[in-house]
Amino acid sequence: MPRSESRELAGQLRDRLEQECRVRGRAAAIAQATGFSPGHISRVLRGKAELGELFAHALMKHWNLDGKTIARGKLGRPATAVPPNLAATLDFLEGSYPREFLRQIRRQAVALGTDRRRPAWVIWIDARFWEWKQKNRSEPEQSGTFSWDEEEDVHAGRRRRAR
Repeated sequence: MPRSESRELAGQLRDRLEQECRVRGRAAAIAQATGFSPGHISRVLRGKAELGELFAHALMKHWNLDGKTIARGKLGRPATAVPPNLAATLDFLEGSYPREFLRQIRRQAVALGTDRRRPAWVIWIDARFWEWKQKNRSEPEQSGTFSWDEEEDVHAGRRRRAR
């Protein structure tokens, strides 16, 4: 492969690596999958180290790419992995929210492309749940002790009809 093509290939791989590593935890996953250290990936991303032929081949193998695919400019989109804090938060909230809602949240959150701290995810998910519940409400919730037509008179300790 001529040097100019090799440089172009390295540039495209570095661009893809930068895109993938924007998601928290992806650099560590790539390091584990390729057998290179996270420090090496960090140095490559900062421009302190060259991509290198071995690392380039390891990345191509990890992303299931070949030279022809890259030459055509079809590197593909980065994997839409679930960020680690989001995954842990969704696992924790399993059973607290409907599965359909959690699947929708997973898609929306992955599309954001960032990871947040777990409490921030819980707040974000809780706000989305209220909106989702309003959109998907088929009938008002009914309880056995209180209806929307009644109002509790706190001071008198009795119920009265709302006028």
